[in-house]
Amino acid sequence: ERMSAGGWLSMAGGAGRRLLGSAASSPLSRLSSTPAAAPFHSTAACMKQRFVGTVLSTSMNKSVTVAVTRLWMHPKYKKVVKKRSKIMAHAEYDEYQLGDKVQIEQCRPLSKSKSFTVLRHMDEEREGELQRVREGLSKEREEKYLRTKAEWDAKRAAEEKQQQEAA
Repeated sequence: ERMSAGGWLSMAGGAGRRLLGSAASSPLSRLSSTPAAAPFHSTAACMKQRFVGTVLSTSMNKSVTVAVTRLWMHPKYKKVVKKRSKIMAHAEYDEYQLGDKVQIEQCRPLSKSKSFTVLRHMDEEREGELQRVREGLSKEREEKYLRTKAEWDAKRAAEEKQQQEAA
């Protein structure tokens, strides 16, 4: 068994499953006289949260701020109230614009305030266009890497040649 951020995990339980059953051994069950199975009685999979929201800000590098709106009913007054949460999400290629409707998913913490990644654009036509942009950017980055690597190799070879001539 090992400790994770979400609770006690068992190697037998598999990755991404939090053990809440009697097989889980918590520090509290070792210290108290109550049976180990009392607070822990079932096994449940840890689900990642997914939301759909609107992009509010794209001013940061590889990040967007997404507004997620939800409706809830006030327990006393029975009125439906609209609440908005601003969530920072990771967008690798900075391809999203203000007002885009996107789907975000929870992930491991990437920074102090960023624990979500943008999965996709909700508009199918725009998503296809963005996919082509991502593929183009990845090819462009690979070509740039190979170009700079070739330049560095040529420069290093020239320096070694000069050192051999000087010696």
